Amino acid sequence: MIKKLLLCLAMVAFVDTANAQNAIRLGSGFAKNSSKQVQKAASLKLPDFGLSVVNKVSGRPMQLSSTANGAKKLAPMQRADATSYVLWGYPMNSQGSGYVWGWNAFSQVFDDASMAGLTDYNVAVYVPSTYAKAVIDSVYSVFSSGAYSNFKIWVSDYETDGQYIILPSTPEEADYCENIGDHQVDAPSGMVAQEGYELSTPYTVPDNGCFIGISFTTTVELPLFTWDVESSSGAFFMQMPYQGEMLWNNMASYGLFGNLPIMALMDISNCSQNDVSIQTISETAVLMNTSYDFSPVVYNNAIATDVTSVSYVLTVDGEAQEEQTLNFSSSLPGGSGGYISVPYTFTTEGIHPVSIEITKVNGEANASTSASTAFDVLALETSATRTPVVEEFTGTWCGWCPRGHVGLELLKERYGEGIITLAAHASSSSTVIDPMECATYLDVVYGFAQGFPSALYDRCLLGDAYQGIDGNQYAFGANQYIDILNSSFPSEATVTLTADWGDTDKNVINANVGLTFGCTRISLGSANPYAVAFVLSEDDMTGEGQQWLQYNYYSGETSFGNDDNMLSWVSASEYVKMDYDNVVVQGWDALLGIDESVPSTVFKGENLTYNATLDISANTLIQNKEKLHLTALLINRNNYSIVNAAQVSLGDGGSSAIEGVTDDANGAAEVARYNVNGVRLDKAQKGLNIVKYSDGTTKKVIVK
Repeated sequence: MIKKLLLCLAMVAFVDTANAQNAIRLGSGFAKNSSKQVQKAASLKLPDFGLSVVNKVSGRPMQLSSTANGAKKLAPMQRADATSYVLWGYPMNSQGSGYVWGWNAFSQVFDDASMAGLTDYNVAVYVPSTYAKAVIDSVYSVFSSGAYSNFKIWVSDYETDGQYIILPSTPEEADYCENIGDHQVDAPSGMVAQEGYELSTPYTVPDNGCFIGISFTTTVELPLFTWDVESSSGAFFMQMPYQGEMLWNNMASYGLFGNLPIMALMDISNCSQNDVSIQTISETAVLMNTSYDFSPVVYNNAIATDVTSVSYVLTVDGEAQEEQTLNFSSSLPGGSGGYISVPYTFTTEGIHPVSIEITKVNGEANASTSASTAFDVLALETSATRTPVVEEFTGTWCGWCPRGHVGLELLKERYGEGIITLAAHASSSSTVIDPMECATYLDVVYGFAQGFPSALYDRCLLGDAYQGIDGNQYAFGANQYIDILNSSFPSEATVTLTADWGDTDKNVINANVGLTFGCTRISLGSANPYAVAFVLSEDDMTGEGQQWLQYNYYSGETSFGNDDNMLSWVSASEYVKMDYDNVVVQGWDALLGIDESVPSTVFKGENLTYNATLDISANTLIQNKEKLHLTALLINRNNYSIVNAAQVSLGDGGSSAIEGVTDDANGAAEVARYNVNGVRLDKAQKGLNIVKYSDGTTKKVIVK
């Protein structure tokens, strides 16, 4: 027993976050940054049962005691050799620091007086299916010093009804429940202690994974400890009161509370030894006669085995290529994932059925039931010039979202008409409202948003509207995503758009979309995957009241002092009144496009048109119709990507008009130049330029 307890201090095997996220789908994570831990409650994504929040969190910083208490042996039993054991848990703080919580603190966070004074706790973590057949020997966690009663350890199989995961209402309803009873935790002042509990009957993790829970009663004010880390999906579930019931809440979805320190000592000798699965790949467009690297993620589901090599077979147009072996520069531990590179050059254009199968792991046959992925590749002779669409997910309630506003502005300054920027506002809950939330665009938000702020780039790349792919939060780098789109994602069609008002009241928009495909796709029993969608956005939106103020975590954040782009937000107050640009105010089938908007068969080089009459008479979001822009998106439903897009201004009557433009500069000197979207240019740009002169006049100039 002593040998196994030493593992608690010396060896920790962490769950791979990606696997946990695939299993837990309750709610979506929001902006996470531990440096603002105490102020972040206003950014909570509230559960469906609708709790409200305030701006302060009462979580108190604490440190883990360096001495772990021994596991409480409840019954003698035979144990496997300790070398086959791992101590599983979610990522912890490397310094051993975290926060302590209790019902009074949660009462403040959720602004719910019914939580204050409660003494019963029930919390849990999810053990993913990658640990199937592992045997749980002991359970460890961390608690504040004090007396605990009705203390129980429970384990229950993962269950779902297809939409929600199901956790037991009480510990006694779980598949396994260990009643420990009264329990005393002792820790030095200002610290917390780790406790271990050996199960009377070892529990085997089922194929779908399981939940490990701990319940107890205590009058300790702040008994729960969480690691001060970015929240991992599956790392914190808790029963909370709602309308007289105790309902399970996915605390990790808030991105605020960190990870529970529940850990399990497991015997993994029965776990799969050679089990590598491969990520599903959707339809992909590539250029002919150019080597293309497919880069799927492979997952090592064999917890007991580190993967040093995999072999694969690539099949193209029904013809299997020679088996290839990839040796990893560093081994892939159990429960983790990594990219592999599978190169191929397509020499004929058109659709090619492709599959990749992982055949061997470390030279032995792969036992995974998800070892292959099949998809279509569209090989193109040339790529159309792409006009990338950046869809930012934002909210006035989101304290980190100011960087998204700055990011879209900088992208527009850099690329001008060569980019389309859209800001999709969403409320945090029924009580934390963004007044610019657009109901007809929420399917896009719910379908793609992984955090606020975040950004989609042609729905091919998900990242940040300000930070680059390296994640450097102190420097603008979102242009890196645009560069990747333009270099690595060829487009199979061009899109043009003209639009004007269909009535004098400007309640109807007549839109004309032109499409030219660089490929031929002939329908054989099913429609082609293409469809046109429309998005209406508005600039300079503003309003009165608290909901219109942008919450600003950057206020006073001196760590951003070297980032000139963010200085105005660092010096600004906690709440900022502003004019909002690029705001999505209406969408027409924005997620998947309009049925039958593109013919079932398209031919290379053929010019197609789609005309639509768009009614905005019932829209209550729009403030100024002179500030509207209409965007047409060509969607590929096979991979949900935006193939290409076009945008026009609806100001002063329609497509090519800019409010306030005159036809004659009267010989005055040029003082400024703008594109058709009103963005200032540092030099002449191909297309329509708006030139402002020293006498106050403006002129439209076509630059070829």
